[in-house]
Amino acid sequence: MATLGTVKGRLEWYRRDTEAGCKIGPSGIMDPDSLRRAAEYFGLNPKDTADLISLAHTLADVVFGKPERGRPRGDGNRLIRLALHLHYFEQRVGRLADTALAKELAQMPDYKHQKWESLRKQLPAARRAFEDTQAMFRDFPVEEWAPAFLQSDE
Repeated sequence: MATLGTVKGRLEWYRRDTEAGCKIGPSGIMDPDSLRRAAEYFGLNPKDTADLISLAHTLADVVFGKPERGRPRGDGNRLIRLALHLHYFEQRVGRLADTALAKELAQMPDYKHQKWESLRKQLPAARRAFEDTQAMFRDFPVEEWAPAFLQSDE
């Protein structure tokens, strides 16, 4: 893979060429195997249009995507992890008020450093995250996909 300085230089070079009206594509200056290697890296098929679009979006996000504000926290699965704990807890004891539920969750080892008030505020977003994730894995029961999210983010 290229270094940051090399990437910036090549991007600038291609940008100048497109502004000058040159068409970007396989040429003597472009590495013909770069597309194949990039697709292989992500496990995509370079001959499949949908995979090429996915690859273009991924690389565009890597190069031009805006980073999230603030300090990165965890692995991005914090809310779905909370939602799964909520889901399993409600399966065992039934539906509780958010305050009572947050107090119960605060007793769990995963949430020992959080106040129950903070957990209560996160419950609506966690429920939405659960619904979104469940829709994404609609062909699979929760028990099949949940273990991947329940691993610790430390």
